[in-house]
Parts: sequence; C-alpha cells; structure tokens
Amino acid sequence: MAHNYRELLAYIGWGNKKVTIELIKLTKNGHSYYFQGELWLRNLRGLGDSRCSSASGEKLEIAILNRNRTPYWVESDKVIIAESAAERFEHWTKGTL
Repeated sequence: MAHNYRELLAYIGWGNKKVTIELIKLTKNGHSYYFQGELWLRNLRGLGDSRCSSASGEKLEIAILNRNRTPYWVESDKVIIAESAAERFEHWTKGTL
C-alpha cells in the first residue's frame, strides 16, 4: 500500500452526533482539509479545535486519528468506519501504517 502523506484517516463528527472514520486530504499548507471533494477550513484561532466549515457554511468536526488521544466528542463504541477508509484503518490498527 503506497502512502500518500497528505491523505490521512480522520474522525468526522456530523451534526446528528454520528461519528465516522473517513479518508481526508490535507491542503498543501496543512491548514485545511479536502473531504468529499469540498474544502473544509479549520478554525486556526482555537488551538486544538476540530470545528471546520465549508464554503457553503456547513460545519463538521474533523480530527486526525491519533494513537495517544481521542477527541472528547467521539464515543468509541459508536464510531462507523467508512468503506473507503476500511483497508487503511486496518493497517493503522495493526501498526503497519
């Protein structure tokens, strides 16, 4: 599996309390994300803040997966792994990624 350093696994918190693990892509400067073909801007004023907004005004929580901490808004028993991220997540959990 070739690794694209800008393509990462992330928790996505939807407005309806649903949390999924999806593949996202960092922008070149690392300040925002591309998710589902749309640019999501991070709130850079709030250190550690995971709230992001799109150009259309939608808001999502986006947090990169981290082995050492889980965002406060994630309940691990209710996380859904997206089909597009399943293979990558399996490698991540095994520690081979």
